[in-house]
Amino acid sequence: MAYNTQQIDLFIAYSRKDQTILDELVTHLIVLPKSKLVNEIWYDGLIDAGSKWEAEIQENLDRADIILLLVSSHFIRSCLWNFVGRRPMCLPFGLYTSVCGIL
Repeated sequence: MAYNTQQIDLFIAYSRKDQTILDELVTHLIVLPKSKLVNEIWYDGLIDAGSKWEAEIQENLDRADIILLLVSSHFIRSCLWNFVGRRPMCLPFGLYTSVCGIL
């Protein structure tokens, strides 16, 4: 059986009010780049001050193989949901992109 050896990029979308949950998730996922399964785990907290945040989010969304949505009432009400969460209905992701909701 042949295994896919290509590393994947993860994009995490969340509400800033759920920062504690994000921190816990990243703590669990951080082993993936070390195991060479994942190339990068990206979320907007990695954007440098003064950067064009919308462009960086879009670039990382486009590059992501898997998009994790930390779904909460805060997330659904946030403007990031409008930017990220409705994107699959408006613009198709690539064939190899998966969107996964984490409740």
